[in-house]
Amino acid sequence: MAGQTPKKAAIAYIILFSALLGTFLAWLFVRNFVQEQTRLKFQTEVTEVRVLIQERLQLYMDVLHGVQGLFAATESVNRDEWSAYIQGTSLRQKYPGVSSIGFIEKVSAKEKNRFTSAVRSDTSVSPQGYPGFVIYPEGERAVYFVANYLEPLFGNESLFGFDLASDPVLKGVLEKVRDSGELQATGVIDWIKSFKDKTSFMVFLPVYKKNSRLISIQDRRMALQGFVVATFETQNLFSDILFGRYLNPGIDLDVFEENAQDGRKLLYNEEGVVVRTQEVRKPFSGLMTKVYLNFSDRVWSLCFYAKSKFGIDSIGKLLPKFVLAGGLILSFLLFGIFQALSTSRLQAVRLAEEMTRDLRESEAVLRLRDRAISATSDGIVITDPNQPDDPIIYVNFGFEKLTGYKSEEVMGKNCRFLQGPDTDQATLERLRNAVDQKKECSVVIKNYRRNKKPFWNALSISPVFDAKGALIHFVGVQRDVTELRRAEEALIQRTEELKRSNRELEEFAYVASHDLQEPLRKIANYTELLVKRYKGKVDPGADKFIDYIIDGATRMQTLIRDLLTYSRSGRDDKLFESTDFMVVIKEALENLETAIQDSGAIVTTDPLPKVHANTLQMIQVLQNLIGNAIKYRGAEPPRVHVSAKTEGQNWLFSVKDNGIGIDPQYFDRIFVIFQRLHTRAEYKGTGIGLSICKKIVERHGGHIWVESAEGKGSAFYFTIPIRDL
Repeated sequence: MAGQTPKKAAIAYIILFSALLGTFLAWLFVRNFVQEQTRLKFQTEVTEVRVLIQERLQLYMDVLHGVQGLFAATESVNRDEWSAYIQGTSLRQKYPGVSSIGFIEKVSAKEKNRFTSAVRSDTSVSPQGYPGFVIYPEGERAVYFVANYLEPLFGNESLFGFDLASDPVLKGVLEKVRDSGELQATGVIDWIKSFKDKTSFMVFLPVYKKNSRLISIQDRRMALQGFVVATFETQNLFSDILFGRYLNPGIDLDVFEENAQDGRKLLYNEEGVVVRTQEVRKPFSGLMTKVYLNFSDRVWSLCFYAKSKFGIDSIGKLLPKFVLAGGLILSFLLFGIFQALSTSRLQAVRLAEEMTRDLRESEAVLRLRDRAISATSDGIVITDPNQPDDPIIYVNFGFEKLTGYKSEEVMGKNCRFLQGPDTDQATLERLRNAVDQKKECSVVIKNYRRNKKPFWNALSISPVFDAKGALIHFVGVQRDVTELRRAEEALIQRTEELKRSNRELEEFAYVASHDLQEPLRKIANYTELLVKRYKGKVDPGADKFIDYIIDGATRMQTLIRDLLTYSRSGRDDKLFESTDFMVVIKEALENLETAIQDSGAIVTTDPLPKVHANTLQMIQVLQNLIGNAIKYRGAEPPRVHVSAKTEGQNWLFSVKDNGIGIDPQYFDRIFVIFQRLHTRAEYKGTGIGLSICKKIVERHGGHIWVESAEGKGSAFYFTIPIRDL
């Protein structure tokens, strides 16, 4: 510092301190940026792995449903048919996570000896049969759930003949599967001999007798044949899902069962070491996350750990060091320049030129690093709206991969080269308006790749402003959503086909019911002629047969008339109108006048509203509900009350009576066409009235249900949306 004044020396050190401080802040910012990018990458890969596990598990469950379908397609499945089917699926090659798949057969105590003999003598697969087959463990039970068909049998011999009902936990799972009809998974099973030294679990599906009615729990219990069961070894299962497909080598994964009976259990870790523990290992780096996966009613936690080698590419990792090194160099260059200015102007100019050159080179390197870090799978485009025709000034590798265009092909061009003959002009107009108004905009638009093939592009554009609020760039992010668009179009097409099919079915029911009336009317007329001419003139047996014909024809006419009413409830195309429910109930009561007088019924009503509905169909609904209240009455004269109130966006109507009531287990059944709870000898009818009410109410956008108990009367409720009249 010789020759410098104290003031100049102080200024030099102030410059050096300021430059070093700026370098530190820049380094801190870049380091935090790189760490955030690493964290985002980690979270993205965690999400992708979770989705992969869910999708692969669903494929495994689809195989199990396919086996269930084998039993649904035939009255019974023999052992050789079972073996041929399982071998045809190439189960071990395609689904190595399944250690065995089998059929658990329901055997009553009475059938136990016959079943055991049948298995021992079954030579359809094994020529010598199974002479040593027994049901174990020993003991008398009302019902046995016996492991019968197993593939492969080798390695699972100890499970062959095992009664799963002997284990309280497995018995509880099987009863839940039987009653619900749904897939159910067990927790970790390690008390069965076949599963020792393995982490395994079972998944069950019920098998019911073919063409069985499965409306209630009792129906399912009566129809149960057995269960399809798949045994999964978790280490093989997750190895099949993850390795060779996706899992980043920089990420470790542990899978735990959270709701195991005896605490948290380890299902899988990538080292292949099965240790049942509640401890979560320490992460190798600062990144660790846990997500939950619901499988059946089991809760699995997926614990992801980032290894020390995980992160963004090597360029991104070195970027903070580059910034720090460049900043230090720049700081000391500035310090040296100021020092040189104190001694030699020529030397200062030379140093300034060298510093400028180095600074430009450093900026170029930083821009290159920034582009490398910002490369993502989505296409990114940056344009300059301040130049004529808004040219492209930057695209990333994701854009090149998405469109097939190289960066050098599109630089300086407007993005319209992605458009084609089918690009929607209205969507383009929205984009132009957003650019003119300097606003964000998101659209889905048909674009074209370099090879002229179209694709659906989910495009979002955002303006970029400088510190003074001036527009400097537009940034566009692109994503290929072609497959999603195709799926949406396929769904719309299937919906339209379903609507058309429903219309054709309703038309068929209407025409068929209408055309049946004429021949039935002739049968009734000619039968009446037989009665007038011959009743009492032939033997009593013939008179009885004539009475049967008249009764059958009358009931058939009633049934066809009700079918026509049910069909018309879906075919009435009359527009909805302002409907006064006070007028509706008046018409309904006039139609029921005879029934009301004969039964001594008392029908009361609160003030009822006007709604937007089909008047004739509303009369039909109230007439059916009040008529049922009168028909299904108890010892006392029927009392019926009709009321309405607003509930949210709907009118809630109620029809309450003091009749015989309904057992809650039949609440859903009574709204099904032709479903009756009583014989015709007890109460006349066809079982169509409530199904007509349900169809009409749902056509109006509402819902109908019942609340009742046997001997305590019934309350029927239905809703009609509130609309402007």
